[in-house]
Amino acid sequence: VHKSGRLIEVWLTVSPVRDGQGRIVGASKIVADLTNRRRAERQFQALLESAPDAIVIVRADGRIALVNSQTEKLFGYERQDLLGQNVEMLMPARFHARHPSHRSGYFASPHPRPMGNGLELRGLRKDGTEFPIEISLSPIETAEGLLVSSAIRDVTDRKRADQLLLDSLKEKEVLLKEIHHRVKNNLAVIS
Repeated sequence: VHKSGRLIEVWLTVSPVRDGQGRIVGASKIVADLTNRRRAERQFQALLESAPDAIVIVRADGRIALVNSQTEKLFGYERQDLLGQNVEMLMPARFHARHPSHRSGYFASPHPRPMGNGLELRGLRKDGTEFPIEISLSPIETAEGLLVSSAIRDVTDRKRADQLLLDSLKEKEVLLKEIHHRVKNNLAVIS
């Protein structure tokens, strides 16, 4: 209980105090107020949960340390089914062999960057379906050591829109070639 009367969460360490003969004659207590720490943890959790992308935080050994609710929605797993698991479970099997060396390389030289520049990245849902993704990586220094935060975005809709645009462009090219051909034939007849 704080001197103001409100309840606070504390970290408490109690150690025995011994005299010259080794008998316990008292106790030493250390009390630390955890209010600010808990507030920071709640703010971090709120920030993590409010992110529009799936956030997967991974340890150097490839184990998933933390995920947000968007990760659950995107991949179809419950949070408890992901925590502690190898991150490769979220990617198609054909990428499993190469990924650990890519991860080691990133941990050796961590800096914020997009993952797989110029590559087609794919995610794997719990139901086995694959989907196109973009991933941004950011290192996070913690008391546990270096972690990597991965912001994962499903780009299925954008890929679909890009394909529609390309298909439309090809149709227009065919139409222009046909118009060119007809104009050329008509000019040949006239000449």
